[in-house]
Amino acid sequence: MYNYGLIKFKKFGTDELGYLSAIEEMRDIPFHIKRVYFITDVPPETIRGFHAHRVLRQVLICMQGSVTIKIYNGNEKTEIVKNVHDFSGHIACDSASNSEIVVPIFKNDKLWGVFDFDSTEIANFGEEDQKYLEKIASLIFNH
Repeated sequence: MYNYGLIKFKKFGTDELGYLSAIEEMRDIPFHIKRVYFITDVPPETIRGFHAHRVLRQVLICMQGSVTIKIYNGNEKTEIVKNVHDFSGHIACDSASNSEIVVPIFKNDKLWGVFDFDSTEIANFGEEDQKYLEKIASLIFNH
């Protein structure tokens, strides 16, 4: 993950009539669009994803409600973000998130998944949380 962030699309219109945004490949989106997916009618609190790509370029647009995007960079170490507002790489749609801990889970020496916990409190996670979460992660496939 070397290039990620928020894209602010231009919008045209008024509060009375609504707004329109036109999105063009290689202009508003900095790559060629191969396909477009729509995900609809997802129940609240549903977790989706659980997959990874070695090479991927995509734009995610939330049309209604909110969505939190979790991106894991493949590090083999736990990451503790004491204040997500001071971390330029943090992308979240929930403004209540103030701190985060991400713990990798390995199966056969390959990244299988992560524990990713957010908190409404700043600096809510520390070395003790890291110690116990890493222990639990190590036990998942090595019990």
